[in-house]
Amino acid sequence: MYEPTRSLLLRVLAAPEAPPEAPAGSPGSTRVFRASRKLLTLRALQVALVGLITMLPETLGLAAVLAGGHPWQVALGLGIVLAVAVAFTLAHWFVARLDYDMRYYVVTDRSLRIREGALVIRESTFTFANVQNVSVAQGPIDRLLGISDVRIETAGGGGGPEKQQPFVSHRGVLAGIENGEEVRDRILVLLKAYRDAGLGDHEPAATTTTGASRAALETLREVRDEVRGLRGVIEAR
Repeated sequence: MYEPTRSLLLRVLAAPEAPPEAPAGSPGSTRVFRASRKLLTLRALQVALVGLITMLPETLGLAAVLAGGHPWQVALGLGIVLAVAVAFTLAHWFVARLDYDMRYYVVTDRSLRIREGALVIRESTFTFANVQNVSVAQGPIDRLLGISDVRIETAGGGGGPEKQQPFVSHRGVLAGIENGEEVRDRILVLLKAYRDAGLGDHEPAATTTTGASRAALETLREVRDEVRGLRGVIEAR
């Protein structure tokens, strides 16, 4: 039931099912990965909790009103409340499952791209040259499930010092990742290798492979190996 409904909805919304295009990076360095299936377990718990909190007061109130009525009135009233609660829960679960299916993370040796959402598709790209902070967030239920969120923050100029505009911070979240600390450490290694190589947002010009350029090539090879290692960490179960 879910798959036909999802396919129909995505066609109506003209939402892409395939992973997003890779951001800037060296050929062969692109890795596409998804959130852990345990994120669905977390979403199911959240849906059940919200449904319980939302419907419990209505159920108790209706039961109190109908307490003095005929048995068939009580049964009908409670049946209506139960039907609404089931419909409410199924709708929220559909949205949570669709959010999981539409969530993609794409990493290269130079940048990271996050796509999420179906009705409103949000796609964010983070160039390693602009990343300021990488952290891990984990709540109590996340710890029980063995997942966490890896948060990436960047800062960009707001028009130059002459306009005296503040820096604008952008944040991306790799939600529901297993081995979050290892993923964070791998990304930090990529950032360091990227900056040590002296790379910018532009494509490197052709140079003679001597001296510093040989060192840069060696650093790029290390970056490539770290991207492969990051994929292994993320896919480990």
